Amino acid sequence: MKKLLLIVLSIFLLAGCKEDRKYRTYSMSENGIINSWGIPSDGGFYAYVTGGGPSSYQPAAPFEFAPGASAWGYVDYDYMSLNLYSQPNQQGYIGASTYHNINGVPTWKANPDYPKDKDLITFTKTGMNGDVIAYDMTPKQKVTTPPIISNNWSSGMDNKNETLITPGSYWVQDYGFDDVGRWAADGTSVAQLTDSSTSATKPTYGSRAYPIHILNDEYKFDSLAPGTGFDGVWQIDIKIGSNSGAYPDSLYCETFYLAERKNLLWGAPQYSDGSTKGGPAGWSTEIDIMETKWQKTGPQINIPIGGNPSTGWNPGYTKITGPNGLQVGDWTKAGATNPGGPTPDFVTFGAQIANDTLYFYGYLPGETKPWYTEAVPRDNSYVQKYPFVPYIGTWTDSTTHVAGGFKTMYKNFIYKKATDVKGNPISNPTGFGPGLK
Repeated sequence: MKKLLLIVLSIFLLAGCKEDRKYRTYSMSENGIINSWGIPSDGGFYAYVTGGGPSSYQPAAPFEFAPGASAWGYVDYDYMSLNLYSQPNQQGYIGASTYHNINGVPTWKANPDYPKDKDLITFTKTGMNGDVIAYDMTPKQKVTTPPIISNNWSSGMDNKNETLITPGSYWVQDYGFDDVGRWAADGTSVAQLTDSSTSATKPTYGSRAYPIHILNDEYKFDSLAPGTGFDGVWQIDIKIGSNSGAYPDSLYCETFYLAERKNLLWGAPQYSDGSTKGGPAGWSTEIDIMETKWQKTGPQINIPIGGNPSTGWNPGYTKITGPNGLQVGDWTKAGATNPGGPTPDFVTFGAQIANDTLYFYGYLPGETKPWYTEAVPRDNSYVQKYPFVPYIGTWTDSTTHVAGGFKTMYKNFIYKKATDVKGNPISNPTGFGPGLK
């Protein structure tokens, strides 16, 4: 039998049912059967036990187990609540699960009070030792091949690789993994096309990408990719490809924005933002550094206020928080012939977070002083728990089945830690935009 790690669910008699604010218990069979649970050495995940019941059982949560560790004793619980991670020390969050020992069978039950609790583990019976039933645990969520886009542009990453070579940092597609050819790099810039995919199994037209640091050929990762952080400066040059005032371009939104990401693993189920509906992973703080679509004649900024309570940066800053954000300039100032774009050249967009203040800024081509600036203090009881990642890409509603026929181009992504930057775009205007080195 493989070495087992997470040992044990020993069933004791429980009468009735109780629940507290954090963990759950259910009435159990009087026929107590002991389980021995473990993670094989090649199991590919880590289990962090957050609780179990009854609460008088030992050892007290929380505690963490790693794949392949030797059995160390019995843990007496009728149920266990676990957070699953792809890496040790609670890194690479996968999800949360609670399993109950029902007549010797590890069982997951949906509970409407905990809608994000999912059945994430496959239990495989490996044998018996007396009255003890042994199970191996393996994750149902498999880590797919990283859907990277080529780094053969001024991506801000630590390499220029066109294919995956580890270790290294890469921009990865967050959905549409089979949408090969959506992104194309030319050595200086990268373009995201809005044509109908010729390779995806379902019609797709948009995309979204963010940076991640991939450690090895097992696709382990950490949070050290450039751009992953709670504060600092995020800046990129964008060549707008759409005319927001004309159909079908008006169906699309060209973007550069930040959002918290609890789980850095690629895939839409890990995505969260500050929109009214939130993402598949719920709500988080979102900062829209540049968007098209909502304002028809220029770039807009926004600090969405979704969530209950709101996860917004400053929900009371109504100058920006409206559904269409705040228009901060006119595309004609950036050389556009049509009021709605596109632009003939790249325009610089950025945001700085320092000392709980958010600075939006933009620079027109060839200019060394800002096109616009906007300073917004943080004012919310919501406490940000996870780092921001920057997102690039052009998206459209899932109901759209009309190709955009244009491309959004990006180059010169820069991320600087807050301690590596002098002043802000208001106090030090020449130190940002083309002056940010």
